[in-house]
Amino acid sequence: MINRISKLIVVFVIGLFLVLPSSLLAADSCDCWCGKNGEGAQEVGKGYTSPQSCIDACVTKKLTDFSACVPEGGASPAFDLRCWSPGECASKSGTFVEEQPAQCVNGYHFCKPGPKEVPLSIHIGSIEAVLGIGGYIAAVYTWLMGAAAVFAVLMFTIGALMYMLSAGKSDLLAKGKDHMKNALIGFVLLLSTFLILQTVNPQTLSLQIPTIPMIRSIPVPGESIACESFYDAGYTLQVIGGSSIYQKGKIDGAKELADIPECGTTRMKLVKNTTGRELSGDQECYFTRCPEKQACSINTEKKTASCVSDCKMMFEATNVEVFPAPSKNFCGQLSKDLDGSDGKYNICIFVPVAEANVPIQRQSFCGDTAINCEQILRFGCRAYDNVNLQGRLESDFVKDLSKKRETDDPFATFCSSNICGVEGGCGVVTVGASDPTCKSLTGS
Repeated sequence: MINRISKLIVVFVIGLFLVLPSSLLAADSCDCWCGKNGEGAQEVGKGYTSPQSCIDACVTKKLTDFSACVPEGGASPAFDLRCWSPGECASKSGTFVEEQPAQCVNGYHFCKPGPKEVPLSIHIGSIEAVLGIGGYIAAVYTWLMGAAAVFAVLMFTIGALMYMLSAGKSDLLAKGKDHMKNALIGFVLLLSTFLILQTVNPQTLSLQIPTIPMIRSIPVPGESIACESFYDAGYTLQVIGGSSIYQKGKIDGAKELADIPECGTTRMKLVKNTTGRELSGDQECYFTRCPEKQACSINTEKKTASCVSDCKMMFEATNVEVFPAPSKNFCGQLSKDLDGSDGKYNICIFVPVAEANVPIQRQSFCGDTAINCEQILRFGCRAYDNVNLQGRLESDFVKDLSKKRETDDPFATFCSSNICGVEGGCGVVTVGASDPTCKSLTGS
């Protein structure tokens, strides 16, 4: 009975293999990618039947630093989350690695975390801040080396004094000699430590802790309207009303970055995700590239976008999004007429959302203010208190942006710097419990 069951199992297994479709038994085909350090990765062909055949192709083309047999729907080097464009890396305050890695398409490199200065609650000598744990250890090591050197000199001096004042006393003379000898030995050991570490590995003294490349985040359709984030993550974009396709890695990366459309020239839709799966095409986005000192202003209601350089135009309505995001440095670049040749200054100021006291403001923005020096010179320093900051809408004015007149308050800055040149100078003054105000330094 057992023998019969065993024979049936064997027959069943053989029959199963005989009736399996040949497509299941055949090896899956893949796209072959090869790379070389300094040149980057490139696709050398499709339809390879095994990783070894791909490796052989890479050897033939002398691209031996990297090889990958990417199956259909797999993530190719064009979508490697470790590979960054220079702009992407800079936006994350990272350090763009200059060497072209073999794993990334040409023009995209690794991006390592940038140095971050950390303030010290307890200062190390005159050092008030360090760059990470490596900087902290280096600062402590430098301070201890200096302290040890000072201590060695001090001990040698004490020994020398004991030697000179021994007056023939043998025990004091011997102690003085021992102090000087030990101080010299300690100083030599101190220098030897430095020389040994410098000889074995100079990096030990600089204490540069190795860092690994940062990983890019993958955006989800619906969370952003900026095409760059989807494009760099590996989505396939198509021009609305056209057939042009934009997909990272299809052409040389260095050229590709320069070919991205400018803000307002095209509307795009997402047609494939990072693995090549078809999308509905309902998600739209806009490329946000603009010339220097301009920002891409996107009106999501009107579905329009344009590059603007006017601080006030950026926020013509509440449904406008701006790229790059408003910041203190960027808003300052949009200031106009800074020479005051016509007696007026148009200054663009960054307003964090926490300081905006108008309900309609939903995000941080660049606010426009016009300072009329003719009026300020006529009425004196207190006229700086009446400068208004224009918000997002024509009828929306943010007055008294900071009641406390903090040091970083733009109006306090106007007062202290006396941008209009009121005679005698101006300064922020607080009298009793009243709000600080701008007054003449001469008391006139």
